[in-house]
Amino acid sequence: MNSPAAALVGLDFTATNIREIRAALPEVRGLAVTLADRATRPGTRSNTYLSTRRALEALINSR
Repeated sequence: MNSPAAALVGLDFTATNIREIRAALPEVRGLAVTLADRATRPGTRSNTYLSTRRALEALINSR
């Protein structure tokens, strides 16, 4: 029995690009977001609560 491959990919979701990302990756089954007001290490992806809320609201309203 073969199961589909799983991958973890980091993307910078915003209210303006989240619909485009969703359309480009229809097989994605979930999102994970790291919340932080500011990163303490270079190269760390993080989003503020407000920017994450705006992105998720844009995704919900696009259905």
